[in-house]
Amino acid sequence: GSAILVAFLALCLPAQAAPAPVRIGLDAEFGLDNSTSAQAVELGLRTAIGEINRAGGNSGACHGQMYNMTTLVRHGSEEQRQRYLPRIASGELRLQSMGVTEPTTGTDTTKIRTTAVRRGDRYVINGQKVWTTGAQFSDYGIVIVRTNPDVPKHKGLTMFWIDMRDPAVEVKPIHQMSGGSNFNEVFFNDVRIPDAQRLGAVDDGWKVALVTLMNERLAVGGGGGGSTSS
Repeated sequence: GSAILVAFLALCLPAQAAPAPVRIGLDAEFGLDNSTSAQAVELGLRTAIGEINRAGGNSGACHGQMYNMTTLVRHGSEEQRQRYLPRIASGELRLQSMGVTEPTTGTDTTKIRTTAVRRGDRYVINGQKVWTTGAQFSDYGIVIVRTNPDVPKHKGLTMFWIDMRDPAVEVKPIHQMSGGSNFNEVFFNDVRIPDAQRLGAVDDGWKVALVTLMNERLAVGGGGGGSTSS
């Protein structure tokens, strides 16, 4: 409900961005509710980034936390929003990584090969993502995978959120010439997750991914770039 939207607009800095949270409370000032959720998400992103930067923090350190959070706001179930959004907004949980790019497909999302196969009430995920920012710092991440190989292009994709600490998820930082390791390879080896961790409808993950990617552009553009670091 509206309390979840308020929680999103009350974003605070993760611990690595500043010593104390900067809280944004816009619901009363702008009268936002669920009927204006799309506009609220954009407003929340732009305002939160501006406040973080004005407070002397590094908004680049929490871009992922913010734009991934918008995916839960727009496409998560009520149970998911109630359970996780307040903890993500407070910085207790980190939802900083988004798995899209793959070694053999580049940025062409229509050719994704990482799969999720339905087995009973669970899905089994296998495959690999690369250039995944912030995976080594994330408690949870969102990932787009192929659930239906028999339909063309952008159809047959589904978005899930996963526990990045699961033993079946292997994260390997990519060492850069600069000495940093902002990006990662992520391997999924029979990762078993319940259907309750699905975001949006089965085989409709393209629509969910577009929301995430557009809000990523808003976050990065509004904050002047930056990357996640510990």
